[in-house]
Amino acid sequence: MKFFSNLLILLLRLLLLLAIYQILRIGFLLFNPDYFVPSGIGHFLLIFFYGLRFDLSAIIFSNAFLILFHFMPPPWFYCRGYQAGLKIMFYCINIPFILMNCVDFEYFHYSMHRTTWDIFNVLTLGYDALNILPALLGDFWYILLILASVIFLCEMIYRKIDRIIIFLNLSQKEISPRVKPLWFRWIGILLIYPGVIGVCIIGARGGFQLRPVSIVDSAQSGNPQHSAFILNTSFTLIKTFRKRTLEEKLYFTEQKCREIFSIKYRFTNDSVKSSQIKNNIMVIILESFSKEYLQVGENNLRLVPFLDSISKKGLVFENAFSNGRSTIEGIPAIIASLPSLMEFPYITSIYSGNKIQSLPLILGQWGYETVFFHGGTNGTMGFDGFSKMTGFSHYFGRSEYNNDDHFDGTWGIYDDKFLSWCAGKLNEMKKPFFASLLTISSHHPYSLPPESVEKFKHIEDPMLRAVAYTDHSLRIFFNEMSKYAWFDSTLFIFTADHGGPAYLPVYQTMTGVYAIPMIFYKPNSDLQGVSTMTVQQADILPSVLDYLEYPYPFTSFGSSVFDTTGKHLAVNLSGNIYRLISDGYALFYSDSNETILYHYKSDSLLTRNIAVTEPGQTSNLKDLMKAVIQTFNNKMIHNKLTE
Repeated sequence: MKFFSNLLILLLRLLLLLAIYQILRIGFLLFNPDYFVPSGIGHFLLIFFYGLRFDLSAIIFSNAFLILFHFMPPPWFYCRGYQAGLKIMFYCINIPFILMNCVDFEYFHYSMHRTTWDIFNVLTLGYDALNILPALLGDFWYILLILASVIFLCEMIYRKIDRIIIFLNLSQKEISPRVKPLWFRWIGILLIYPGVIGVCIIGARGGFQLRPVSIVDSAQSGNPQHSAFILNTSFTLIKTFRKRTLEEKLYFTEQKCREIFSIKYRFTNDSVKSSQIKNNIMVIILESFSKEYLQVGENNLRLVPFLDSISKKGLVFENAFSNGRSTIEGIPAIIASLPSLMEFPYITSIYSGNKIQSLPLILGQWGYETVFFHGGTNGTMGFDGFSKMTGFSHYFGRSEYNNDDHFDGTWGIYDDKFLSWCAGKLNEMKKPFFASLLTISSHHPYSLPPESVEKFKHIEDPMLRAVAYTDHSLRIFFNEMSKYAWFDSTLFIFTADHGGPAYLPVYQTMTGVYAIPMIFYKPNSDLQGVSTMTVQQADILPSVLDYLEYPYPFTSFGSSVFDTTGKHLAVNLSGNIYRLISDGYALFYSDSNETILYHYKSDSLLTRNIAVTEPGQTSNLKDLMKAVIQTFNNKMIHNKLTE
């Protein structure tokens, strides 16, 4: 029967896609070998075996209409025009997904997870996509070459399948020249095709389990760090499409949840003294700045001599972690103590209109002048709008700088030029002030002004060269600020929006990629030393308020770094896997109840899961993580973040 010929052609085309996805997985492994450490050839093969489940699901979901159109009964199915239409549909559907898988060969270095649908929401903010596209095409041209090669290979095999169609059509005409009645064909369709559809539904769901396979199921290899290698980008894009809401959690009673984790704070009950001297506060957020860069150098040269000098005069936190892996996640964590515990950034979510507390809002009501500095093009990632929403009085970006002679051609104004200008703007502001500054130059394509390219030409790696240039820009910035009387009465906090590309193995793990610098520095003060306390970006808000002896109640998902008795932890979410770091432990938890525990202090490469051998510690940290999730989700859903 020709019905079976249709199904054979469909099977061959789906197998072609399945083979392409295996090739893409090999490419992903070849581009990211440092992040994948198999325990043997068996483990390596298991990655591909586990990946088949997600590949089949993605292929069937994305090609659902193509599959349905293969159910057209003969002889229409074998018409040249119909087959040409199927081919156009095949490529229109699959080329974008193949492209995104290829993009992740390189983008994984920055995000540390497979790309989700939210990337398109971020790119549509402002003119970021148009600004960075030329640089991306120039630096990553080989991704398009890989895409073209994969399509060429796909086309070669597709043509082989077309020849099979011609052979089947001709051979069946010779064997059975008598055409069956139309009603007979439709009976065959009604008997055979429902079974095929059922098989496709099972494949799309990822098996017979109660719920469809999800991103968190990729942790089944036993190592959450390998989840990205099991997954494919098509699957994560499909699973996160239009998924823009949180799920209310009820792990504990509300009272029990507050006992485990509370976001309510009040440092003192003393009344505010009108004569109280208030220090200026400045948070300096370094773009894509890993803690590693304070240690890694080329040719035995230190990359960041200025930050090294600040470290010796300030309070340094050795175990500081970011709450996300992108700038759009880091800024809310730093400014508003909102960790990234959603599959989508807060700034682009439906919850972005929620009532929140933030440093500029709190300090602005307490008499501070507030300003956000960012040399990027106005509108980048929605930071100008976010700054207004969080209470900043002023926003200074590329437009306010108003001198495109210093435009880097991609993101905005070169750091050394913009930071020097910021020093003058700070001097004009009413005191006390709260200022936040986000650098831009240590972001791909790592553009430096011509004179700095010459100055740092001895550093071969473009990213590390940009890091050294940013450090140089900070030195210029501080030399300018030190001329003013308000400099000595300012608390400077150095941190990063997120980590950058990792070089050393310890920083390529799923804890190491979140390690960032955090330094509190006040000129000529006793705020010095090295702390081993676990801290996170969300701790900056309560720490500043504690330092200033802010007397009123507030809410925060972080803890003050000056409170030695509180719970100190760092949390984040990536690939539907929650991570909690505290007291040398790293817990990985998903809603499928998959729980893995490492002692990252003694096992820096995360090779030994101790969840079974330390059940008490696992249970305590798991309850803490669940309490954080319940608090975050429920308060975000019901707009009660400030209560």
